Amino acid sequence: MKLRLIILSNDTLMDRLLRIAESQKEISEIVPAYKLEELISAGNAGWHDVFLLSFGTGVIVPKNILEQLGTRAINIHPATRQFPGRDPHHFAAYENVVEYGATAHRMTERVDAGEILIESRVSVETELSPDKLLEIAEGCGIDLFQRLIEIVFDSDHELPRSGLHWEGKKRTRKDFQALCRVNQLMDNEELLRRERACAHPDFDNLSIELGQRQYKLVPSKDVNPSSDDEKWKDFTESAYEALIEQAKSENYKFSLFQDRPAERHVLWRHDVDYSLQRAMRLAQIERVQGVCATYFVCLRLPFYNLLESESARIVREIESMGHGIGLHFDSGFYDDDWDQERLDERISNEKHVIESNLGVTLSAVSFHDPTAGNMMRFDENSLGGLKNAYGKEFRQNYGYCSDSNGYWRHDPIYDVIASGEFERLQVLTHPAWWLPEALPPKQRIERAVLGRARAVMREYDEHLETSGRRNIG
Repeated sequence: MKLRLIILSNDTLMDRLLRIAESQKEISEIVPAYKLEELISAGNAGWHDVFLLSFGTGVIVPKNILEQLGTRAINIHPATRQFPGRDPHHFAAYENVVEYGATAHRMTERVDAGEILIESRVSVETELSPDKLLEIAEGCGIDLFQRLIEIVFDSDHELPRSGLHWEGKKRTRKDFQALCRVNQLMDNEELLRRERACAHPDFDNLSIELGQRQYKLVPSKDVNPSSDDEKWKDFTESAYEALIEQAKSENYKFSLFQDRPAERHVLWRHDVDYSLQRAMRLAQIERVQGVCATYFVCLRLPFYNLLESESARIVREIESMGHGIGLHFDSGFYDDDWDQERLDERISNEKHVIESNLGVTLSAVSFHDPTAGNMMRFDENSLGGLKNAYGKEFRQNYGYCSDSNGYWRHDPIYDVIASGEFERLQVLTHPAWWLPEALPPKQRIERAVLGRARAVMREYDEHLETSGRRNIG
């Protein structure tokens, strides 16, 4: 008995599928169907002599029709078996697959769950767009369609048994919507992955939730701020390296607070206000340059926690590079009427907390926001057993310059160094200001804050994974 062939597909694929089917003489009738109503109409004469091939359609074939067709209903899924369900090419783009293709399987009431008959896959370049992956899948699907036509209508209807099984989670529309949602805690690599994976020529799929409202995002390739403002564009890692080279060329010896030579030298100091990770990066640059600096770390600021294991590791590693460690003392934390005795006690206590918990040795102390509380009046050379970076010996005998609030409010550091005016110089920098690329000061702090938030979320995700728990949301 010759079979009728119903092709259930879409406008894009149908013409090619019809041409393939029309070359097969053993088909009694070829019926194209685009909608469920057309499929039902095509079966009005009965389903006993129908073979249904579905490819590239969103039509769900009713259970009663599938029961009548039995094994004579096959779907070609435009993806490899690792990507069952909706929008597979988007998830394949996200996972940056190296192979892709199509899967022919028996149709069942459950979508993409029937026995796999044949799979066609090819090697693909990495970082392909979803559209390109869909194009590849459709090409492989057409190849499968032709092979199935030949098997079914040229032979005894004996379809192959591949022994392959579906793998991976069956994705739904809800899963795709979740893939398209981004947030500020995602790093640049993750954002770029999602931008590529969710791309569509006709839709802006990416979205972000702010203040319980959802906004569509239109990715832009030009997100760098203008560098017109001369006061902050110099704050880059390469510019920082140039500062060190300049100081070395002016014959400044880099020294620590506890080990100052008689000859021309510079006390290069970092007040770590916002980011230990940036402190680590500058410490690495200095080690390569063969110089040392002193890193003043704080117990009380909201931007990092010295008692976290990763923070402690960073501080210990900075010290192991030959750099000094100091206390960055935040007097604003305390509700005290400051006098010498009280200040010595507080500084000594914080010194003990850091040294006993981190296993490092502190050599000096600097004030965070020294104008608050009029802390500059405490100009003794030693406070709480530490060298006072604002003590008389430094204020009277050393020149001083700073990177201030991430822009040049006063003479730039490179001008002070180039002047050659000071035989002894104290240079204050803040690691969070010095980045691979120039950013306005506020954006540099946002970068530090988001970097920490991402690290906290990463720790949360990893904890759930290692504990074998579901990560919901």
